[in-house]
Amino acid sequence: MRPVVRGLVAIVLSSAVALKPCRADACGGQVEGPVYINTRNPDLPLGRFAAGHLGVVGSWATSFQVVAYRLLAGAPLDDAERAAFVRFERVTYASTDPLAVDSWVPVAATEGVREPAGPYVPDDDPWRAAREAALGSRGPDIPNGWSTDSAWTPNCLADSFRSAAAALRERVIHYGDRSDAVRAWVDAQDAVFSNCGPTPGRTPLVLHEASAPQQRRDRAYQIAAAHFYAGRYDDAERAFTAIAADADSPWSNLSRYLVLRSITRAAQRGRATPDATRLARAAQQAEALLADPSRAAVHDMTRRYGGWIDALRDPGARLHSLGVDVMTPGRGAAIAGDLHDYVVLYESTATAAAQRVPDAADSLTTWLAVRREASPMASRREAALALFARTRERSWLIAALQSSGDPRDRRLDPVLAAARAVERSDVGFATAQYEQLRWRLARGERVHEEIVRTSHELTDDDGPTARNLFRELALQAATDVDHFVTVAYGRPAGWAGDASLVLPAPAAAHGTIPEDFSPIAAAVLSQRVPIGVLLHVAASPTLPWALRDRVTIAALHRAALLDDEVAFQAAAALVPRMSEEAARRVRALAQAATRDARRLELLHSLLLGGGAWWVATSMIDSVETPVDPWAARCDGTAPTVAPAWFLTAAERSAWVRERARWVAPGDAPTWLATAAAELAPRMPAEARMPAVLAAAVRNTRNNGCAPGASVHRASRAASVALLRLFPRSAEARATRYWY
Repeated sequence: MRPVVRGLVAIVLSSAVALKPCRADACGGQVEGPVYINTRNPDLPLGRFAAGHLGVVGSWATSFQVVAYRLLAGAPLDDAERAAFVRFERVTYASTDPLAVDSWVPVAATEGVREPAGPYVPDDDPWRAAREAALGSRGPDIPNGWSTDSAWTPNCLADSFRSAAAALRERVIHYGDRSDAVRAWVDAQDAVFSNCGPTPGRTPLVLHEASAPQQRRDRAYQIAAAHFYAGRYDDAERAFTAIAADADSPWSNLSRYLVLRSITRAAQRGRATPDATRLARAAQQAEALLADPSRAAVHDMTRRYGGWIDALRDPGARLHSLGVDVMTPGRGAAIAGDLHDYVVLYESTATAAAQRVPDAADSLTTWLAVRREASPMASRREAALALFARTRERSWLIAALQSSGDPRDRRLDPVLAAARAVERSDVGFATAQYEQLRWRLARGERVHEEIVRTSHELTDDDGPTARNLFRELALQAATDVDHFVTVAYGRPAGWAGDASLVLPAPAAAHGTIPEDFSPIAAAVLSQRVPIGVLLHVAASPTLPWALRDRVTIAALHRAALLDDEVAFQAAAALVPRMSEEAARRVRALAQAATRDARRLELLHSLLLGGGAWWVATSMIDSVETPVDPWAARCDGTAPTVAPAWFLTAAERSAWVRERARWVAPGDAPTWLATAAAELAPRMPAEARMPAVLAAAVRNTRNNGCAPGASVHRASRAASVALLRLFPRSAEARATRYWY
């Protein structure tokens, strides 16, 4: 259990945090709440992003970066490609409402269907439902797949169950339900699916020559399918080849395609490395099939499967080929399949070497590899600078700007000059201006006014994350507290919840997210300014009232902790100007007449009252701030932190003095327990003291410190005071031990 109080100012100023991006199948335990800067995905709707409104390009998932590169490279998506991209992402982020992903592209009926979480398990329900409708029974259970390298590999895929269900319905129409022909067909299909499991099952019997020709053709296909699922791939290949040669068979075209599948599976199953000879033969078969116009019905699936064969033969070459395909304009709906295959290959270890080798025809993969966070910093900058110098292309300008390294590197000069010349109408405007201003700030240039002026050129189409990134950059460029305050807050970019994407607030059903401090501003005001600056901020007319309330509460608590009478009275004077709801929580503290009364109100507020309420409602990230002087710690050493960069010399001196006094009492659990134990003997008649002592003890538990740590001594002292001074209280009966 986490201690209630981590720090005093951090209690009321901690704000929304930017969360890491992740895919639908890689997320878990995400913190729910507002996100000031969205690093997971481009701001939604995705249709706006795909139409050319990039905002500031981030380190998003691969598919988003592919689209960003196309736009930066001057190859925008047409309407059909944008719709295909949106639908692809709706499937990828299947736990998200399709309209939340994008409200511009119509939602197909199938997009409302959600796949269950976890490993892919082919759904056999379509077959079993059709079987029940035809014969009144769902049939036997169907084990499906085998174990390979500690993973379960499905054998019979979902399309096989859907195809069998459709075929059964056709035969019911033709022969009549519960007819002998339908029963025989279903029995043979049960035999086919008995081979889906890890061990072979039954093989349908060959029909007598006196049987109807169409029934014999059905049975021949079922026998071939049984061989395929049982792993008898040579038998399956021969059987499918014979069926393909029968022009009268309704299974002729599909069987011609399944010849490829049989050869490819034979090349893979049971082998650590696919059989190159078989794969080459499969590739030749695919080329021959695609060259046969009479087989046009299976050309699309053959083309896709041929790509899979190519990936097995040479993953790197296939990656580069797909890189060219997804960059080719006019792909229409086909871009979704190519994008899927490209992402899978790019993110696989099999193509790592290919990503390190530039390919003249596949600039996309080179661009992604240069920007990849896992790449060494020095090589990323070298490659980006060299490619920009050679091509002067916008995409490499962005890559060079987003590389890591020394801001004093003079090779950045032409890059920064080119970035400053990017016009508002350019798709890379927001990214180029943000990055060049970021580098110039790192060089020590005074760019606050230019940052603010440029941010005013942004529009709603650039997205809220771009707006907030410029605000945070302006924060870091501020030269005084008044400049700082004007950009210290804004409306978060979205909402992080159970979905893997950061959603706009209305789509997350939370209504409009109120304005809040940015993460940087919250951290600075919490840890790096003196009380006098907090009071100045609290009185700022540019700050929303709700945020002024939070700063006032922070100043009041910190002044009470440090026994700073002047600051406390100044903060108390601001309480009447607060909202009634906020003032009610701290009014008793502000009006305490004596030092002991003030200490009691402070302890009660932090452990049980207004301060604890702020902990419960204003904290988004549950991870303790490393520089928080009151974060629970066992060795008694306080973390090092510098004063805010915009403070005057006098303000810095005040901060240094306050910091020393703030750190001296120890961490929050230790100080609260110690202070409660010291105060209790002086206020033995105070009705709230037992609750304060009990809460202080609870707040020290589960601290992970060694037995000799000061937090244990403080906990024991509070426990002894509770049991000695208030032995008959309900709190004493419920808190019999200090640990």
